[in-house]
Amino acid sequence: AGIQYSQSGVRRYWLHHMVNTPNPLKERMAMFMHDLFATSCRVIDTSNDGCFKHVQLLRWAGTNNFSNAVKSLNFDYLMVVWLNGNVNTKATPDENYGREHWELFTLGEKSKHKGRYPLYTEADIVETARSFTGIEAVVTGTATSTFYDPTTQRTRNRHDGLVKTLWRGTPFE
Repeated sequence: AGIQYSQSGVRRYWLHHMVNTPNPLKERMAMFMHDLFATSCRVIDTSNDGCFKHVQLLRWAGTNNFSNAVKSLNFDYLMVVWLNGNVNTKATPDENYGREHWELFTLGEKSKHKGRYPLYTEADIVETARSFTGIEAVVTGTATSTFYDPTTQRTRNRHDGLVKTLWRGTPFE
């Protein structure tokens, strides 16, 4: 178990760190990451510390290798709940996270790069959605516990393990 924070408690915790930090760059980069990887704690149960863990991940990600940060955020409890990861299965792929992954988090809008070629296509979004199938947000603990631990897991029977093809018809192919 650990400390349990309410949503307002997480805001106070982060504000305290922003004001009193010996490393203002770290907190500014965390806020930048929060703006880039926008979520809301309103979508999760306040009896777990998913929001607190998300803020801690953003604080780590802001000053870490961007590729590692994106990989970690792919499996973040709050991010999975926020972008429909729990309903993204091989039987019914949900494109919400796949679209946000390319459009907001990494490459930008799918318009043509410098007017010459598309960065990615709708087919790439579908293939990416298939890649992210089977990631579930789960909470461990019991109904009588005072603390629930939010985490994510890969569920094999929900994951589309077939080959995916990305960037067909683009310079990245």
